Amino acid sequence: MHYILLLEIVHRVIQSDRKRHQFDHRITETYRQLEGIYQISDVELEGDFSQRLLILTRNVMERYQALGVSPDTLTGGDITKIIYAHDIHRLEQVLSQYLKFKESVWILFDNLDKGWSTGGVSKEDILILRSLISAARKLKRDLEDKYVNIHSVIFVRNDVYELLMEGTADFGKEMRANLDWTDKRQLEELLRRRFEFGNPIFKAKPIDEIWKYLFEGADDKRLSPEYLLGLCMLRPRNLIKLFQHCKGLAVNAGHDKIRAEDVSDALKAYSRDVVTEINREIVDVFPKAHKVLYDFVGESDTFTHEDLKVLGELRGMSVAESEKIIELLLYYGVLGLKQKDGEPTIYIYDTQYDMEILSALVRKAGGAALYNINPALRPILMIKAAEKERQQQLSL
Repeated sequence: MHYILLLEIVHRVIQSDRKRHQFDHRITETYRQLEGIYQISDVELEGDFSQRLLILTRNVMERYQALGVSPDTLTGGDITKIIYAHDIHRLEQVLSQYLKFKESVWILFDNLDKGWSTGGVSKEDILILRSLISAARKLKRDLEDKYVNIHSVIFVRNDVYELLMEGTADFGKEMRANLDWTDKRQLEELLRRRFEFGNPIFKAKPIDEIWKYLFEGADDKRLSPEYLLGLCMLRPRNLIKLFQHCKGLAVNAGHDKIRAEDVSDALKAYSRDVVTEINREIVDVFPKAHKVLYDFVGESDTFTHEDLKVLGELRGMSVAESEKIIELLLYYGVLGLKQKDGEPTIYIYDTQYDMEILSALVRKAGGAALYNINPALRPILMIKAAEKERQQQLSL
């Protein structure tokens, strides 16, 4: 993995400085050395990272087969011959010399889950992720010793991070930054700034004033910023997506402002998007829960623990698997723990995405635990809200 990261940096250097090296005598010779090294490597400049990784993996397998030795008799020298196409020490030396002319180097890894199989997150996936973290750590240490300012960031979902930490001995060794949004005021400010950027007349205007300009009958609580914020599950992309649906429907209908019927229709389209997205996220980590959200179609908005276990049993799952589904539904914000009358339902984002807190509340509720399905999912799933809750929603 360390070798792959070095080659990726070289690949980026060759692409980005193809013209610059011709006019900067400080890097010309080193650039040509890197270009020569890359030309005799296992990969080509064309394609993306996943394609180059596949080529490298395939070539490693071919060299191993050509070597004709069994795994039990492999020596350190054999492994070096199999993995490296050329002298890795020279590669690292030439690269570090070149990177001294860069202010800093940033390696960002995102969308790693897109390359995983449809069978969900496997032990092999987690092993590769751990190897990537270890390789990035080693690369940072080696290049910093050569006075190169280098940083690496790996983006993974929270659920994948939890799987990664299970059984990891050096938990906490790497710095973690949680990118989840936990404050509705931040989301409100995000939306306000997007409005301000899109139209100068909104500059420095409070969100309430902007809302009255955009929505017809903005005094209606169902058209308030708070109402839409309550449906976005504290995900910025959800909030933006919901507003885009509202705006699109209003424009298509020839309305000067967004009306209540536009919001109502937008909620159905938005709800479909959310259900599709969460179904995919759940199946990534638990394939047996394929399209599990559609099992709620036509149901009421409130469930007991036994009700939810029945959903798992109807899929032919064991008790343990049914409990796993309930845990995932809580983790992804599909379900929240219902509180006493007048108190809001607690969803995962209300606990700063700490599943342990939500699980503790469920345990304390025992057999009396009641779950509400998230309002964002109700329109497309045709959830039947209880009359009392429906009246509460209309009064918001």
